[in-house]
Amino acid sequence: MGYDKKEYNRRWKINNPEKVKEQRKRYVKKNKKKLLKKWKDYNNKLETKLRRRKWLDNNKERIRKQKRDYILRNPKKVKEIRRKYREKMNDILKERERIRRWAKDRLREQMLKRDNFQCKICKSKDNLQMHELKYEMPQKMKNLITLCRDCHKKEHRKLKN
Repeated sequence: MGYDKKEYNRRWKINNPEKVKEQRKRYVKKNKKKLLKKWKDYNNKLETKLRRRKWLDNNKERIRKQKRDYILRNPKKVKEIRRKYREKMNDILKERERIRRWAKDRLREQMLKRDNFQCKICKSKDNLQMHELKYEMPQKMKNLITLCRDCHKKEHRKLKN
């Protein structure tokens, strides 16, 4: 059993509460200015956040009106900003779609290997497709089976009826 300084300190604090209080008092006395400054800074930040939130709540209508006026006065700028935003969102969506397709391809490969590259129903090795037994996101291997195109169509016809 090795020496654990943290555990030793924790136990010492539990067993010597009076000494811990004395240590704290000495520390506070020694670092009073520093601690007060930290406390004031912290309180100022909180107060600033609260004031800002209160101001925003009280001026919601005014802010909406300013936005509306800005849009009316600067339609070209607003149009450009919206165009850039749409482009950025399209790039993000394209990247998400690319990742989703990549994951689906990997899952399909794993499923085909598991099912020995053949249809589970007719054992055909042509026109294999991925069939979901239970639609779930994200897709899981246990809900996927390999079917040929014909068997896949038959399965979906069964589900419709």
